[in-house]
Amino acid sequence: MFLQKSSHLFFCFAYAATQAASAPASSSCVSALQPNFPAPSLAPGYKAQLIATNLAKPRGLTVDSDGQLLVVQQGVGITSLRIHDQGGDCLEVLHKVDVVRNANLTHGIALSGDSKTLYASSAQAVFSWPYDAAKSNASGIGNDLIAVTNKSGGDHVTRTLLFVKKQKDTLIVSRGSDSNVDFDSLDLTTGHCQIKSFAVERDNISVQNFNTTGKLLGWGLRNPVGIAEHPITGGIYSVDMGMDYATRNGKPFPKTSLAMNWTTTALSVKPTIWTKASTTDTLTATPLGTWMPFLIKATW
Repeated sequence: MFLQKSSHLFFCFAYAATQAASAPASSSCVSALQPNFPAPSLAPGYKAQLIATNLAKPRGLTVDSDGQLLVVQQGVGITSLRIHDQGGDCLEVLHKVDVVRNANLTHGIALSGDSKTLYASSAQAVFSWPYDAAKSNASGIGNDLIAVTNKSGGDHVTRTLLFVKKQKDTLIVSRGSDSNVDFDSLDLTTGHCQIKSFAVERDNISVQNFNTTGKLLGWGLRNPVGIAEHPITGGIYSVDMGMDYATRNGKPFPKTSLAMNWTTTALSVKPTIWTKASTTDTLTATPLGTWMPFLIKATW
């Protein structure tokens, strides 16, 4: 698991107590980078090490078939980091290679199951490149794969990507709201606040439109930046970053007590559109769901 902070990248991992006892102490790792800010707070059994610095807004992450870490740097492009494991929690980046130079990329990144196609997103589109993991190379300038109509620019420019394993040649794309309170999301034809899946066969070169094509998996999701697939069932989970400036009974809701005061919102598929259960609290922006990030699940 990786954590990002500003221009820094942390690597987090868990290991058994017996392994921890025999592993080299982090203090013996001469090449270990030292953060100049407090390290992330982790659950028991986990450790974190800073592995890379001087990155420009690192956002999306994925690992290719050759074990290299691919990082989207917002406003720069995609960079490959080859990480050397020296044992225990001692890791270092051996070399860094620019794979894609594209200042429009914002967040999303994914690889096909065979690591031969690389996907990344800007606010207006999803692109694809033929990718060679052995050479850390993406060929060409990128093919337009999915167009995202974004007339006003919008508050949320991230388009999270996930290439699923249970469905052949299927790419999931998320799109958030155009503003803090986006009432246009009530109209499904706008494409606002939605998660969709798209067929992305290699021989299909036509550009798909996010608003009018694809399979609708979830809607009413203000900013679904985290998406994952259950490794056994293939169910799709997403964490939605809810609205800012939430109020309860006319009073600002304290951000520090979300976990104790909110009930997560459950969603179910019927059969391709999500239906959302009610929450225990009434919010000022009902089309957008809860302020608290919540979990959704889809079954193919």
